[in-house]
Amino acid sequence: MRVMDIGEMAIRNVKDLSEILKAAFPAAIKGTESPASNRLYVDVAAGAVKDVSLKLVSLGGRFQISVGYDDIGR
Repeated sequence: MRVMDIGEMAIRNVKDLSEILKAAFPAAIKGTESPASNRLYVDVAAGAVKDVSLKLVSLGGRFQISVGYDDIGR
């Protein structure tokens, strides 16, 4: 098992990472989903995408995709 030490916390799996993000950005993290043991989807408020992305990079995150849409009828 690979463990990353981040200050007082150790990341052992995506659940640990999810909890770290929720604690760091309680109002910005709208939800998380983990369809596989090595994958975490995070729904982030639009205004916090940059800060959450920087946090993920500082925690060793490598692949990030940000997709947005608006609800304007066209």
